[in-house]
Amino acid sequence: MFFKSSNFSIIDHTIIPFDILKECDKKIQALSATSEGELFFTQENNIFKYKATKKNKSQDEIVKLKSVNNLIISGDVCGCIKIFSKTILIRSYHEHTHKINCIDLYNDKILISASDDATIKFYDIIENKSFKTLDWFGDRVKCFKIFENILYIGVCNGFIYGIDLETYNKIYEFDTKTPVHNIEIHNGIIYYSTVNKVFKIITESQYIGSHTKQITDMKILNNKICTISLDGFYKIWSLKGQLITKINFSSPILSFGSYDQIFYFGLEVGTLCQLGGTKPTKKTELIKNKYMRDFEEQIQYKLFEQNCLKNSQLEKLIKKYEHKGALKLALDQQNFKDTFSVLYFLYNNRKLKNALLFIEKDYLLKLLDFIIENLQIRDLFEILQEVIYIVLSVYLEDFTDDDDLYDKLTFLSEVVDEECCFQEKLIEAYSYIECFK
Repeated sequence: MFFKSSNFSIIDHTIIPFDILKECDKKIQALSATSEGELFFTQENNIFKYKATKKNKSQDEIVKLKSVNNLIISGDVCGCIKIFSKTILIRSYHEHTHKINCIDLYNDKILISASDDATIKFYDIIENKSFKTLDWFGDRVKCFKIFENILYIGVCNGFIYGIDLETYNKIYEFDTKTPVHNIEIHNGIIYYSTVNKVFKIITESQYIGSHTKQITDMKILNNKICTISLDGFYKIWSLKGQLITKINFSSPILSFGSYDQIFYFGLEVGTLCQLGGTKPTKKTELIKNKYMRDFEEQIQYKLFEQNCLKNSQLEKLIKKYEHKGALKLALDQQNFKDTFSVLYFLYNNRKLKNALLFIEKDYLLKLLDFIIENLQIRDLFEILQEVIYIVLSVYLEDFTDDDDLYDKLTFLSEVVDEECCFQEKLIEAYSYIECFK
């Protein structure tokens, strides 16, 4: 996608690997797929079923959603937990005083919940009552995972605990020395995420990988570690910590679920996406006039080209040679296409340095965020490489004197190192394959 040299209109050449199932005007905070392949997602205090009109409601914003045995379990910001069977509310609990962080069902009848009120509660959903509360954690309980009758718990004070679900006694304790946000168990090995990094515990914490912003969820699927983040990336690592792939959704990813090799993602911009499975097809209107069929492709192309002729505020600034204003506007809008288009135009017209001189710190930080999140895109690499060179040559002293800029530069160096390592592994793999052709 770029500004055409004649009229500066934007044409999109990006190929995205995921499909958009639904676009809404509110963020998709949580989602879950049932064992029958039905997809449920939340917006504010509503639970929606994909391709259905009926919805379930909670009193406050829903932040957690879990499907177990065709039951839908929700938890909201005020500590309320509700259990639905299809559209019927069958259980409701109001015993937590703060946000629900994790919910699950054990042995088909015991509901377990963790909350910001620093407690874990156990409910018998058949008898419809709570029967046990653990309140000795001393900090917010962010996550838990059940493995072989042991409940592994991650707490904001940095501790991971193991609780025997028969005696409710503590049988495991490990201090990670940093808040634990997500936890997974695979073959008896504990994997956990902090704010933006992933580790595993052998005898001590071993680093796996990282995002540039907060990790919102982590799962182990098909012997691979899958993470989503507010940086907009979905990343997959091997269990040994090698980065396998990463996909940029160009929006913070808030929720993630899967069913039968199909992966679903809920974005902050209100988009519900699918990765894998059968791709939805759009019906194209055919030209019915038999005399025009020979010219159908040309007509469709002309219609597409005409739709791209825009006269947006960005293009007005470009035409007035207000290059810095155009770049700042694109960064303010946080629109990938617009930012790429402006950078592409400035790069090809050798105006990048002029646009970056004397730019405010806030926009410099936004530009570095854009570089960090999109460095792996092949078509962008040459442009971003030039931007990095200009920024470092012009603002080197500012980076050493300003903590925010220095931290951002540190993040950027980590991303560059990770990308270089990833490309080296790809080259090794391709070389290995070529040997056997």
